[in-house]
Amino acid sequence: MQINRRDFVKLLGGSLIGFAAGGVGEALLKIPNSVKPILYAGPRVETWKLTTCTKCPGGCGLRIRMIDDFPIQAFGNPLSPINEGGVCPIGLTSIESLYHPDRLTSPMKKVNGEFQKISYSEAYGILSQGLKQNMGSAKDGKAAFVAQTESDFMANLIREFMSGMGSDKVEIDNFSANSAMPYNRITDGRPDFINFGTCDFILNFGAQFTEISESPLYFTRAINEFKAKKNEFITFSPKLTPSAYKAKRWIPIAPEYYEDAALGISYVILKDETYDKAFVQKQFKDFDAFKELILQDYSPAAVESRTGVAAEDIVTIARKFSGASSPVAYFDESILYSSNGIRNAFAVIALNGLKGFAGYGKLKGQELPDFESGKETDKSKQAWNKNMLLGDNDVKLLMLYKNNFLFNSPNSEELRKALAGIPLVVSFSPFLDETSELANLIIPDHDDLEKLDAIALTVTGSPTISTQQPIVKPFYSTVHTGDVLVSLVGDLKLSPKWAYKNYEDYLQTYLKPVYNHGKGMLMNQKKPTELEKSLHQAGWQLASYSSFDEFWEQMLRYGGWWDPFPKVSEYKPTLTLDKNNLIADDNSGSQNVEPKGDSLRLNIFVKDLDYKGDMARNPVLTEQFGLDSNIYYDTWVEINSATATKLSISDRSKVRIKTAKGSFKAVALHNPAVMLTNIDVPFGLGHTVQGKTFGINPLSYSDNVFDEATGTPSFSETIAMIERAGDGI
Repeated sequence: MQINRRDFVKLLGGSLIGFAAGGVGEALLKIPNSVKPILYAGPRVETWKLTTCTKCPGGCGLRIRMIDDFPIQAFGNPLSPINEGGVCPIGLTSIESLYHPDRLTSPMKKVNGEFQKISYSEAYGILSQGLKQNMGSAKDGKAAFVAQTESDFMANLIREFMSGMGSDKVEIDNFSANSAMPYNRITDGRPDFINFGTCDFILNFGAQFTEISESPLYFTRAINEFKAKKNEFITFSPKLTPSAYKAKRWIPIAPEYYEDAALGISYVILKDETYDKAFVQKQFKDFDAFKELILQDYSPAAVESRTGVAAEDIVTIARKFSGASSPVAYFDESILYSSNGIRNAFAVIALNGLKGFAGYGKLKGQELPDFESGKETDKSKQAWNKNMLLGDNDVKLLMLYKNNFLFNSPNSEELRKALAGIPLVVSFSPFLDETSELANLIIPDHDDLEKLDAIALTVTGSPTISTQQPIVKPFYSTVHTGDVLVSLVGDLKLSPKWAYKNYEDYLQTYLKPVYNHGKGMLMNQKKPTELEKSLHQAGWQLASYSSFDEFWEQMLRYGGWWDPFPKVSEYKPTLTLDKNNLIADDNSGSQNVEPKGDSLRLNIFVKDLDYKGDMARNPVLTEQFGLDSNIYYDTWVEINSATATKLSISDRSKVRIKTAKGSFKAVALHNPAVMLTNIDVPFGLGHTVQGKTFGINPLSYSDNVFDEATGTPSFSETIAMIERAGDGI
């Protein structure tokens, strides 16, 4: 297809220049001088390239529309088994970050408090020298690394790098790994997937399947098909989210009481003796002690008194759960966002154990790369997290990779002071944010459309590797962070067996076993037929490539690899659980932060798709979630209509919210999806970088409450007051 210059500019304008923020008044488009001749050179040819979206954990396949190798639009890849051609708003707007005017265009160092552009060689020299000065030999912890990545390959490289540095001060924010961590603590591995082929009942503890999950588009299809079979889906959560709306029933509950609800359900199952006796006898260690604890403290009446969930509902749900042939009690990373998050997760795992984890599946064989360094070795030890920087004078060098933890933490001021005491802070962020602006050195990473990576997934029940190929050459003087780390390990001789030349070499090494076992197929053809399945079982190989180089080239070109005929088994782990996993050290049980009088619970909620609170960088997405209320960049607070009436707060009135940390202004919106005892404030506004501040960050006003094991901040345990205010607030 050929288009003329005018049509091309018009098309580009419709896709990008129109992405103007309603309250901001600026277009989010920057085209580097090096590619402007392409834009204005005349008639152009349309082509397409395939890659993977890494804006969330989903790993959806994308088809990128190109005009003379110039990315214009993004669509879903119909041959990806993850999204099957579907695409969410994040995927649709994924090219926007490539042209974003706030992108960092070169390495920078801070001189007299201001950033100055420098060459990559100078930046690499500063980092290399800093690492040499702080290389450890016995876990002395002079260096620390805080990262956010959904790529297990990149996460593994960071761990290997830090191991070579002699430091275990590593925190990697990875949705799948965070979700798996509680299982890894008390079982011998997490289930790979919900077996939707047999599962007939889902009890969901706070997960937003269709908005923020391991695979929102896959779960959207799977949940719809699950419901079409007349199967039941019940959600416990503090807010009626779009995902909870899909459930047959929503049970309003504060997140810190998930544990009580799960153990109350366990009580009924234990009393009725409808649990899987064969499983608990063989696989559930310390079962008798667990049973004694539950029968002593978690009767439905006791649970109702603590949580507000009716005892009758606990009994009804328990009997539906135990009566199902293949039930699932589900949680993901979101369960950790409370003071007892890890114990909440343990309680849900125990509930699954009472039914032998019947609704889950496990892949047989090792078709995906195995990352030994990512596994927990000491389950009794609390993992290092960013909050441990407080009071730690040993850290002399801190590295940051796409983790804006100052914005995502209620104790940001304390952390800011801690960073100020670290001699060298290095960021690899492609944007300035609240955390990276405190760095001494920035070596910005490529945009997603400029870089190489991969995401391994099992959530669909089939082992899948979605590949991210560079769609365009880097626009600016940015560097793949993986290449930087690979070079540093080699140059500093951090690993005696290190033989990788760059990140592509590293990635290829981990993917060669996938080529060697010869299973599965590339994402270049439709789902195999039953005849092809029979041929495959007889030894016929679905894919056609004669060498690893050919396999690698095709894997990038077609967006990945998957096995449509995996060997699966039941998930039957050994479950080791004692009362110390369920009871706090002070035996206080769940946190007691129930509001009294006219006070309410401040519940911070994550807007649809706003994975880590950075959606404000994308006005299209920001404005998408204000369509009903026409409020985009001002902070709003959602309040149940009955609660609002009691407090004489009218819809769209101006209010002030007060907490122990101060007060902020907001617009009140009546919403029946809010608990009677809560006021809900969205997370994601309130960024303060580069003088562009819209709304407030509610974490700045929430109490410094964290999950006891992971350091994850609580989003729901702050007491607040709401009051009417006049026009002058």
